[in-house]
Amino acid sequence: MSTYLLSIDLGTSAVKALLTTTEGVVAASAFAEYSIEQPQPDFAEQAPEAWWRAIGGAVREVIAQAPHAELAAI
Repeated sequence: MSTYLLSIDLGTSAVKALLTTTEGVVAASAFAEYSIEQPQPDFAEQAPEAWWRAIGGAVREVIAQAPHAELAAI
């Protein structure tokens, strides 16, 4: 059985989660978007709670795609 690495990329408009083998073969991937609020001109804000919810959703989706994966690291 292969062991897997879970990578999380928190970007400006979405989070991406990627599950790879230790040899670099992609086993599963997912992403979840979140909004950028503009309360007034030249301002941009994001809610950390939205990041956290998106991370949870993307990770759950990746794990659902490979439910028997043994994680070596996150």
